[in-house]
Amino acid sequence: MGWLKDQRWKGREGVSFLVMARCLREDPEWRKNIDFSEDSLATYLGQMDRGMRPRALERHPMMLRLLANYLEMPLEDVEAALESPETKAAESLATFDLWDAGIRPLDLRKDSLPPAVFPPEVLDPRQWPVLWTAPRGSARTLVGRWLAVRKSVHFIHAETWEQAVLELPPRATPCFVALKSGEGLPAAKDLPSGFPICVALDDTPVQKREPIDASEVALLALGSASRPSHPWRTVNSAPVEQWIEPLVHWLGERLRNEAGDEGRQFSPLECMAWLRAEILPLGMIDSFGTAVGFIGLYAEYLCRPTRRGATGKRGILDLSRMFLRRRLQRSDGTGAVPAFSDMERFLHRLAGALLTRSDRSWEEGQSLQDWQALVHEPPGREILAWLEQPAIRKKLKLDERAIREASRELSPSTFMLIRALQQTQLLREQAPNHHVLRPRWVFAALLQQQADELLNQAPVEWGEVLLRGHGASMLLSRLRERVRHGDLNPVERIIESWDPGSAACVASLEGAFVVLGWSVLAGWTVPRKLIEAVFHLQRRVVTEYNAIPMRRIGYDRFRDVALLQSGAWYLAAHALSEGLKLPRERVHPLLNPWMGVDGDDNAAHVVFGDVARLIEGASLDVEMRLAACALYGRLRGRIGSMESRVRPVKSLQLLEVIVCGVEKDDLDWREMDIRWMADAYLPLLRPYAERQGWAWPRFVRGIWKTWLAGKVRAHELMNVDSTWGKDILEFIPPEAFLEPELMMKLTQSGMPHDRFGPAQWDAFLQYWKRAHHDTFTNPGDMVPWRRMPSGVRRQALLEDVLSARDEPLRAELWKVDLETLRGALETLLQEGRWDSAWPVVVTAPPEETETVVRLLQDSAPRAAGSRTQLLRWLSIRIANRVSGWESAWQLLVQLTPEARLPD
Repeated sequence: MGWLKDQRWKGREGVSFLVMARCLREDPEWRKNIDFSEDSLATYLGQMDRGMRPRALERHPMMLRLLANYLEMPLEDVEAALESPETKAAESLATFDLWDAGIRPLDLRKDSLPPAVFPPEVLDPRQWPVLWTAPRGSARTLVGRWLAVRKSVHFIHAETWEQAVLELPPRATPCFVALKSGEGLPAAKDLPSGFPICVALDDTPVQKREPIDASEVALLALGSASRPSHPWRTVNSAPVEQWIEPLVHWLGERLRNEAGDEGRQFSPLECMAWLRAEILPLGMIDSFGTAVGFIGLYAEYLCRPTRRGATGKRGILDLSRMFLRRRLQRSDGTGAVPAFSDMERFLHRLAGALLTRSDRSWEEGQSLQDWQALVHEPPGREILAWLEQPAIRKKLKLDERAIREASRELSPSTFMLIRALQQTQLLREQAPNHHVLRPRWVFAALLQQQADELLNQAPVEWGEVLLRGHGASMLLSRLRERVRHGDLNPVERIIESWDPGSAACVASLEGAFVVLGWSVLAGWTVPRKLIEAVFHLQRRVVTEYNAIPMRRIGYDRFRDVALLQSGAWYLAAHALSEGLKLPRERVHPLLNPWMGVDGDDNAAHVVFGDVARLIEGASLDVEMRLAACALYGRLRGRIGSMESRVRPVKSLQLLEVIVCGVEKDDLDWREMDIRWMADAYLPLLRPYAERQGWAWPRFVRGIWKTWLAGKVRAHELMNVDSTWGKDILEFIPPEAFLEPELMMKLTQSGMPHDRFGPAQWDAFLQYWKRAHHDTFTNPGDMVPWRRMPSGVRRQALLEDVLSARDEPLRAELWKVDLETLRGALETLLQEGRWDSAWPVVVTAPPEETETVVRLLQDSAPRAAGSRTQLLRWLSIRIANRVSGWESAWQLLVQLTPEARLPD
């Protein structure tokens, strides 16, 4: 109970600010001078109870005096209550320090939030309730404080919803709740009606489910009933690309105003150019906080001429060291801060322990005790701790002061360094007793450096990383970079120190096997002798199950990582064996398919199916997918078709089949059935064909030729919503425009009308004349007419392509291409084609009345029926007093002289 409730209702429970507000408003003087609703007044009373000073006091200063009278307190005591420590704590909400920006703390009473960063629904309580999915680093605390200061919103920061409920304000008070976990978050329907609340969290809420009634169980099982869902209205933070530039300019303005000469050197344009060139392509900016950190680093280091050069691949590691140094320098001083060199050595040891000894990923939360246990105390620290024991010191007659001096010469303890990571916000609590390393990019750079250094050691050392699994992808990626640049020492050391009884050694071999295979696939140079040696060792440790060859070390927990998938291992084997030309009896045929694949078709289905899943997944880049498809295209040329026996091979060789079919002019779409593989492989068709020496326009015309000739046609080729589909549809032959499979797509917005040539537009007009002569135009059908060249629109009007029912389309054309419509109408009138001109006249917009009347002056129809139409049109324009109606009146008088009044 706060001071306000305590003063009025001492010792009573369940009191309400709404009751107090109702009592206050019964005072005649209150009703006379202050006009607040009960709900608004209850909100202000709640704020004052927490020591806050509502803005309403500025507009109604007598409110405090009336409140003091009601409370039977001296006015000075009420003022003092609002200046209590609680008030000062509330005022502290008004400042926010962007740690890494290098600017003064924001005064949220005056400073605006950076533009475009935060969803507008979150910043406007009138649009609540809403659920904001905001990952860590999205500045939820900044938003919460800003809302508290600027919009009198009650800000709650809690671990779970259960804890937040204990701090919820009185009814109808807007409330912003930042949660560390969505566990127990109620459904939106369970909130009080009209309760304005915004909940911010970075995971999917785990909602409590009501028990299912026994009578519903059978219906639910049969699918005849469904449980009602009442989800929150959810908003997400915008992609980085949408707000990074406004943020750079927002921070740049503050740097120039606050940071003296250093700030004046900051150029937002140069900073954005650096971010676009060096940082954004790497995908390292994953939140608002990370973006601020990079901008702050640029402002402090990289915009100085002497600092330029800390860019490129080494630049990320340099930046991470700069960032760490900057964080240590900006520590709040609440604890001892270690020297940068001590912290750097500690993080080096921590990275090594995470990669080689931890069973959990470095991105997973751990307790402080677990983090501390990862890194052993520095050499001598444990001995010194033993000597500091009073009994030992007394027995050995050691001087306490000498021990303290020796302690200062040693590196700080692990405990102190872990605490320093907390103090500098490098180790943050993500959930209760779960701390994570942040920002990600800093520690990813340190771990990559450690992975590089491990590759300089014995294979059993870095093989431990592969056995742990979570760091395997990072280490193998570093090994790929080394092989790419010709550094084969880590692989050669495997051969020199081979130990088939060591799991770590076998893991290092199998990892190197994949890396070498993928390197050969990418066209990088790898010595044949090294390939032979590695393939020989790999063959010796292959296991076999149901005729399926298998690697010895699997990674079932990391199936989403491309380099660790079983398909990656098979792909590497097929790439390496292509050039070795090994005898069939020496290697399992599913690892060396180049001499033919005999035996168990089910085993072949498993092996090639794993490769197909790898290629069709999202984790493999385009270049590797193209190289893999080319590999299996060559396999088809070497051993012939296997499609009837092993279905996955059909998808792996799809691109090769299409290219060969176009080349030989015998492509049969009936045999292909590409429905289930179009999305995975057709996006690769153009680059695949071009790498085979085809010019794309010539190749795609070959596709259309076989498509038109076929009895069964692949509808998947006509994907108007994809880039690859547009590349094919760009070259539709004119004779295909009247094919039923295409006619329904010609007016869709995804059709690449802007790439059509004259022959295609002629064909389009013929299609329109045939397909739309007796139907009304739908709004969606107008898309190609907005996009077509003006000359084609004129041709359509002069050749009577549009029917009488296309009035909405003609009205749209007046809006899109005014000059063309005027010119076409003038030509039709001059040629005396009134029946063709009239639909253009009647659809002219009101503002074109004077122009149309001018064209009609010398070309008015003489036929009685047409003359009647025109007179009616003129009368309507006059009746509506449209712009230029006077000219319509003059023509009307000219055409009907008998209507003139006598003098």
